[in-house]
Amino acid sequence: MANGGDSMRFNGTDHERGRLVTELRQRGSEAGKRLGFFAGWALVGVLVSALLTSFLYRWEGSIAAAIARDSIKFGRLFDRIFMVWLAGVLFYMLRRGWHPSKASIGWRFPKGWRREIAVGFGIGLLTLIPIWVLQLAMGWRPMTPGLRPVDFAVIVGGGLVSGGVIALLEEYFFRGVMQGWLTAWKGKLVGIALGALIYMIPHYLRGPELPEGMSGTEWYAGLAALPSCFRYFHPERGMYLAMLSLFLLGLFLGSLRHRLGRLTLGMGLHAGWVFMIRWIGETTERTPHKWVWLVGSKHAIDGLIGIVLILGAWGLVWWYMVKCLVPESDSEHNSV
Repeated sequence: MANGGDSMRFNGTDHERGRLVTELRQRGSEAGKRLGFFAGWALVGVLVSALLTSFLYRWEGSIAAAIARDSIKFGRLFDRIFMVWLAGVLFYMLRRGWHPSKASIGWRFPKGWRREIAVGFGIGLLTLIPIWVLQLAMGWRPMTPGLRPVDFAVIVGGGLVSGGVIALLEEYFFRGVMQGWLTAWKGKLVGIALGALIYMIPHYLRGPELPEGMSGTEWYAGLAALPSCFRYFHPERGMYLAMLSLFLLGLFLGSLRHRLGRLTLGMGLHAGWVFMIRWIGETTERTPHKWVWLVGSKHAIDGLIGIVLILGAWGLVWWYMVKCLVPESDSEHNSV
């Protein structure tokens, strides 16, 4: 028996079983408290960042000059303040010893982990290459003119670096820390599903835009601008297909992390997707057409074909896992 309704085989005395159930419940309770602490202080951070941005925006010119820019957008300043706040909350939690165990976040690197990452990276590329080829063939995203061999080398190098860094950070935080806490709190199904939702939402939040007529220096300007953070969720934006694709990616990666008990394969997949998105964005040009819903934008996964390819990659990776990989023991998946 496991917290949140999960079940696992257990052979032992009634006393040992009772002790295990009590321990799992305690882990779930601790995970719920840590989630609540993080979420609560994140919401406080939104309000503090909004008020502080309005205060600091009076010196927008000086701040922009200090970072060698002509100007700085209100939303960008808000984002930076909020990121610093979140980093402070996480640092405090680390100092309190509230970081999940390495086992519970999937921070494991068994023999063959490099091959897992490489296979994942290759499948990630293969997922999006057909969309890139189709966009080129139909003239919907022609190649950017004037690109030199050195430009392609820079794009490839930048894509590898950004893909690796983004995959490491996002898999560690979303599939590791957040899914680890959620699973310990309410079980694997909630952990994977709610984790996928938490992964999707921030990708479509945007920095606040000032309402018309506001200069940004009013003390309440940041608070008045907060609703605009959700502007991509408006039906007129037509982003629901893109949101569905990212939610499916979250389910995909979350299920891999739970099945294997480690992050390596998901890191490879994630890095491959980020690489291809950067490649398409920097080697092709956008031309207006009515088939974005089908083939997606430069992000490739945000169209109907992208969703189909994601589901196909899910099946391929699952087959690879079952046939070729050995999952880690589930005994520590619910540890806090």
